[in-house]
Amino acid sequence: YNLQSGEFHVRADSLSKHYNSKTFAQMQKQGFMDVIHPDDTQAVKDAMEQCVLTRQSQGIVIRIVGDDNSTIWLNADLMPNMDEGGKVRSLSCFFTNITEQLEAQEALRVTKEQAETALKAKNAFLGRLSHEVRTPMNAVIGMADALVHNYTDPELGPKLSLIQNSAEKV
Repeated sequence: YNLQSGEFHVRADSLSKHYNSKTFAQMQKQGFMDVIHPDDTQAVKDAMEQCVLTRQSQGIVIRIVGDDNSTIWLNADLMPNMDEGGKVRSLSCFFTNITEQLEAQEALRVTKEQAETALKAKNAFLGRLSHEVRTPMNAVIGMADALVHNYTDPELGPKLSLIQNSAEKV
């Protein structure tokens, strides 16, 4: 971006795959601002202004809109180009397409939320199951204990002990 003439020069040939030749030629002629997502336009202008005022690089994440209305996320690094006197004459901007990275992060976030929801459901189920099993099991343990201590039948004794021990383990 030339501050004196207000001209944009686009040399981002890698962006050409997202635009038809007419739109890309127009972008090269008129500049990049027309393809920036409307919600990001002011942030780009603010970053450009900060870059000029502070004479320091500025980084910003922006969206551009392709001819097919697809959204492409870019990490934009603005850098001031200064003359010998230290005055900013133009800005250079280098773009990194981070669309796939952001999509992967979103997919990971969704997967994590699903896993957390499943874990909560599992814990709730096990908590209910534990309660539902424990309540009647107390009766089984009590009856088995009473039978073990009150019946001396040699054939029934080992079976009652097995019931009592198994019930206590559960």
